[in-house]
Amino acid sequence: FLKTFQLNNGVQVLGRYFAFGTILNGVIILDSTGRVVQQINKSGGLLNNTILSLYADPGQNLWLGLDNGIDRIELNSPLYFYFDKNGIFGTVYSSIIHQDKIYLGTNQGLFYSELLSNANSPFQSFEFKLIPGSQGQVWDLSLIDGQLLCGHNEGTFLVSENNIRKISSINGG
Repeated sequence: FLKTFQLNNGVQVLGRYFAFGTILNGVIILDSTGRVVQQINKSGGLLNNTILSLYADPGQNLWLGLDNGIDRIELNSPLYFYFDKNGIFGTVYSSIIHQDKIYLGTNQGLFYSELLSNANSPFQSFEFKLIPGSQGQVWDLSLIDGQLLCGHNEGTFLVSENNIRKISSINGG
C-alpha cells in the first residue's frame, strides 16, 4: 500500500500507532504489528489525498498539511463518521446500539454491523448488511424491555440475531 500510493511522511500517534501520509491516497494508520486499523482519504472526508505533512498534537489530534489546505483528525473523539460511499443506505432515520451491534434504520431498510468494541483501540470499522425482510422505510428503532423494536412502513417488527419478525401490521393485524 505505502509503495503503491507513495509514502510521503509518518508520525507516531496515541503512543502505539503509526500514521503514514501518502501522495495518492490520504492517511493510513497501522498498529505496532503492521495491521491497518484506519484509512482516511478524500472519499472518507479529507479535502484531498495528497498529505504533505503530519503532526500529532498533545490533544490527540492528527493535523494534515495538504496541497490545498489543512485537515484535522480527532483520534480520540467519541464520534465516528461513516460515509456510505456506495449509496446503499439511502437516508438514515434512526440508529441504535444493541447487543454489540449498531443498527441503522433507513428508507431502504434495516442495516446492522458488528460493533467491534476494543478498549485497546480507538479505531472502529463497520461492515453493514441489510437484514433480510426489512426492505422499506424504517422510521424508528427503540429498545423496550430489552427488546429491539423497529417502526417500519409495514408495521412493528421485533429484531433479534440479525433477523426481523413482524409483530403488528399497519392495518392493526
